[in-house]
Amino acid sequence: PQLNLLPANRLDPNAVKLLGLYPMQNRAGFANNYINNPRETEKQNGFDVRIDEALGMKDTFFGVFDENYFTEFAPGALPGTNDQNDSYPAYETAVGYTHAFSDTLVNEFHFGFGHSIKDQQLTNETTYGIPAEYGIEGIPQVTNNGGLSTFNISGLTGLGPNTDRPTLSTVWDAEFSDNLTKVFHNHVFKTGAQVDDLEGNIEQPPAPRGLFTYTGQFSDVPNKNQSLNGIADLLLTPTGSTVGGPDDVGGLATFSGSNFSANQYHRWYTGAYFQDNWRVSQALTLNLGLRWDYFTPYAEINGRAANFVPVGGNGATGTYYMSNEGCQVPRSATFNALLEASNISVACVASKTLGHAQWSNFAPRLGFAYRLTPNLVVRGGYAISYGALANLGYSGTLGTNYPFMYSVTQNAPSSQAPLILSNGQAATMENTFSTVNLSDALAIYCRGIGKIGRASCRERV
Repeated sequence: PQLNLLPANRLDPNAVKLLGLYPMQNRAGFANNYINNPRETEKQNGFDVRIDEALGMKDTFFGVFDENYFTEFAPGALPGTNDQNDSYPAYETAVGYTHAFSDTLVNEFHFGFGHSIKDQQLTNETTYGIPAEYGIEGIPQVTNNGGLSTFNISGLTGLGPNTDRPTLSTVWDAEFSDNLTKVFHNHVFKTGAQVDDLEGNIEQPPAPRGLFTYTGQFSDVPNKNQSLNGIADLLLTPTGSTVGGPDDVGGLATFSGSNFSANQYHRWYTGAYFQDNWRVSQALTLNLGLRWDYFTPYAEINGRAANFVPVGGNGATGTYYMSNEGCQVPRSATFNALLEASNISVACVASKTLGHAQWSNFAPRLGFAYRLTPNLVVRGGYAISYGALANLGYSGTLGTNYPFMYSVTQNAPSSQAPLILSNGQAATMENTFSTVNLSDALAIYCRGIGKIGRASCRERV
């Protein structure tokens, strides 16, 4: 028999068609034989407008408006397989009003509003039915989920888009602040407050079109896979062995898929402070202040979030908190059974924040300036600050918990044991997501689904 040849009757015609998406080589050699230098285009427009007005001897006003619009065409590594259009429109506006009650008492009021959008969309995301052209069943053909599935094939540049497309994000914030300054003898007293209203809405499903990985492990020497060439595994249709070896080898080493869902997060920030700039002498000035900050936990405004809190912060058991609205979303029987087997209870609560924030964020501010000589000043300071408004990113937020958002990943046990679906069939690109229903949380077999907690604590069931 001839070795290193695939029998023609074992070739999957859908896989052959899929490989036709690769362009012909344009340079010599077996590897690195195609060069693509696509044109990436960027366009940016923006403008600023500012108005300053004195409304008399005691009142001043300013207003500013900024707008920026950035667009980009980002071509994929291979022509036409994962091109995307990116756009980042943003605008900000702010107004301020200052009133002098007297020479020693002045008040400043500021309001600001910012709005930004991040859209990363495939050029063919509104072209539906592409997976079915290659025999791939079960990919949800919902709004913005057009285009090809994603393929990782060892030894080749991947086919299809980045898995987390589309990314559609809208963030806005409104801020109010007021500051009062009083000069009294050798003191300058300042006090003020700030309130921020923040909203972040995002749609970024992890793998909504399915992700198929071929490593070459089934067509290589058993247990010696070098992950050099996954084409053979892609082409081989799993079938029973005729020589006494393992049945159904070939096909997928790994598959992943996710539902198509979005989150709307909202939170508040409130702060207040008092400060005294005290000129103790001609040489010494002290800055004495205290600030208080309160950051509410973010909430999913529709209640579509869950918070896993292990006992003691890292215990073997814990509680899975969901809002009353979230508890109405159906859950898989396997998920509930796995929670029970892990001694994890489900708690339905009224609060959509699913947690508490500390009220004791008091931050002292101490500073001094001392003039040693007419030309030499020594300065020093000490402060505490709380930075709970830092960007967390999307992955790991509570809205990505099951049953609101979920992804399913399964791996083949070994190079001699194929990846078997729940219906007993070997997993292929054609049958995987007709068996694993990504759109139905009740149909998901939940073993291996992660549970995320507010402090990025994770436990797997």
